[in-house]
Amino acid sequence: MGNRFQFGFKYSPTLNTAQNTNKLILVDVHAPWCGYCKEMDKNTLQDARVTQKLSNYVLLKINGDENPEFMKRYQIYSYPTILILNSSGNLVKTISGYQTPENFVNMI
Repeated sequence: MGNRFQFGFKYSPTLNTAQNTNKLILVDVHAPWCGYCKEMDKNTLQDARVTQKLSNYVLLKINGDENPEFMKRYQIYSYPTILILNSSGNLVKTISGYQTPENFVNMI
């Protein structure tokens, strides 16, 4: 089962979707050169336990290298970083670094 991340910087529509569905936003901030980001995509975000929990969120995947203003706003300094935001875009939680499926499912 795959996840349903929106790719690119679709921040405003994502906020609208979160407001309309009453869900939190989970943002996967990555870089194409980041080895741990690729591992997290392959191992963690595809795990059945994780994908089940991800259905409770509006999902957004952002290339941090292409969105420096987003990185600055949320004070992101490393990859991978997962942000959980409310429907107004306010930070609820930050998860930094590679997470195993077991750890990640408990954090979200």
